Amino acid sequence: MAYVLHLERRNFEPVQLIILENRVLANMTNFKRKISFRMSTIISAIYLVLCVFLAYQLFFGETTSKIENLIGGAFVTMLAVTIQHFVNIEDQRNNEFLEKHRIINILERRDDKEYYKKIVSNSKSNIDMMFYTGRRFVDDFCHKTEGDNYLIKALTRGVKVRMLLASENNVEDSELGDLNKTIEKLKKIKSTYNDLLEIKQYSTKPSHNIFSTEQDIIVGPYFNLSGRRYNHSIHLLAQAPYAAGYKMYFEEIWNQSTPC
Repeated sequence: MAYVLHLERRNFEPVQLIILENRVLANMTNFKRKISFRMSTIISAIYLVLCVFLAYQLFFGETTSKIENLIGGAFVTMLAVTIQHFVNIEDQRNNEFLEKHRIINILERRDDKEYYKKIVSNSKSNIDMMFYTGRRFVDDFCHKTEGDNYLIKALTRGVKVRMLLASENNVEDSELGDLNKTIEKLKKIKSTYNDLLEIKQYSTKPSHNIFSTEQDIIVGPYFNLSGRRYNHSIHLLAQAPYAAGYKMYFEEIWNQSTPC
């Protein structure tokens, strides 16, 4: 309790909080790793024990013919279930891996408006974004038209929004117009929502796409700037250990970036 109270009295910077959170998650993960077994392994052991037990009772047990028929039926059923379990065990283990690392989905492209709409709509406190020009996101979510106004709705709910965009020096000439239009549009929105919306430009070479709320985070690299929508991304729970590094990276770049 003293430790908790001590933390509450300190004023942590966002990066410090993320580092602390990352350490706690790492310790919890290591502890669980020491005491836990894969559920698929436990189920496999149970099935095998039941099959052996029923087989023993069927072939060596002293039972009446009626009980023997019941045991025989149970053994055949259990054997079929066990075989099916081992056929599907790879899928089960893959699902366990995704659940363990809190991975929700692997996205093959980044321009699925409906997918992002659900995440924006469910946000309650904050949205952090790191984009290249941000044109597609602004076109999809920053207009007054119903269906294209989900970021406006989030701001109206009091959600704090921070957006990082590339600096002009790191944007291809053919896309400078998109960047300028995006910034102009966001400045108009900011004039209404003031401190709820912050826009900055980062000077480092674009390398990552980050879209984060208090519940979800979608991250992915920029392999090819001209085909960004086709670069794969990973959708994780925001508290996933794997996400901590990206949140730290966002905070570091945010603190180094220039307000628009």
